[in-house]
Amino acid sequence: IPVGTTVVVQAQPNAGYAVRTWYVNGVSIMETAGYTVDEEDHTLSFTTAAGGKYVVSADYINENAVLITYSAEGPGSVSAAVDGTVIASGAEVLEESNITFTAIADNNCVVKAWYVDDVLQEGYTLSTLTLENLAEDHTVRVVFEAPQRNVTVIATEGGSVAATLNGQPLEG
Repeated sequence: IPVGTTVVVQAQPNAGYAVRTWYVNGVSIMETAGYTVDEEDHTLSFTTAAGGKYVVSADYINENAVLITYSAEGPGSVSAAVDGTVIASGAEVLEESNITFTAIADNNCVVKAWYVDDVLQEGYTLSTLTLENLAEDHTVRVVFEAPQRNVTVIATEGGSVAATLNGQPLEG
């Protein structure tokens, strides 16, 4: 292709799909100067450079899908499943699906709170959370905590005991 030639590549997504990302030589060009993306016509346009080699590809998104991201904070982990199939955080899920998140607390730890789209699910501390009939993107976060422990130190007759907490002497 001669230098300075305008190239227009048109994707042909199946019904219900759209181009999510255009790639040139394996690198996303969605935010790259010199490339023009027309989402309505599903096209990518650019002008060739000297010595340029161009391998153009696209990946697609189901227009009837929602994005699900999830994370855990503290001593534990979380997983998610749609109809029994585990999905990774950042997965796209078909609208109207139901998704169940499962919190797995480390030993002697508990679920402190669940957040959906940064909104605290007041008083909800069960190990599973289900979102039903999905219609929009969601971000879910579970927070774990280690319960506070009380330690009693007793010195018997004929000696003494010294205790520290996080390196600081305890008095009393």
